[in-house]
Amino acid sequence: IDAGKKAGKAVVDVAGKNCKVAIINFVKGSRNAEQREEGLLDTLSAYPEIQVVAKEYCSSNKDLAFALANEILAEYSDNMVFVTFNDVASEGVADAVVQRKLAGLVKIIAFDNTPKEIDYLEKGVIQALIIQNPFSMGYLSVKYAVEALNGNTFPEYYNTGSYLITSENMYMPEYQKILFPIVK
Repeated sequence: IDAGKKAGKAVVDVAGKNCKVAIINFVKGSRNAEQREEGLLDTLSAYPEIQVVAKEYCSSNKDLAFALANEILAEYSDNMVFVTFNDVASEGVADAVVQRKLAGLVKIIAFDNTPKEIDYLEKGVIQALIIQNPFSMGYLSVKYAVEALNGNTFPEYYNTGSYLITSENMYMPEYQKILFPIVK
């Protein structure tokens, strides 16, 4: 939910309090998809002039995300923001925006941090990335699995956090470690 709220804040930051929003989510019924959407919609509900004009699912299929974005862009492009909830949706939507030569005009708030998404962030195609800390997620998963095997207690839930990355902060040291994880 927190990551979705960050996406909602980013929508307002990049497009203001009067824009159109299209949500391209990944898999209908997925807990993460639902929670991200809930956080986004909760944040946007404070801005009555923001219209959610589309809510689609791409089934984690980049070609479908591309096609859905093109359908939406055929109808809406003025003051338009896409919020995409995983890397596949993000890349598909960004590719559609680039193909239509709308980079920077149509805003994208994306999730995850693939090399292509980072490139699009640097080029201004994507305005913000919401990223998690996959290194910590993996490390803690193994750590707590070992704790469980050894009969020790461990937290039922542990939030590793999410971060809002923009072209302005992407090279700050605290975000570089998360955005560009290097593991030896």
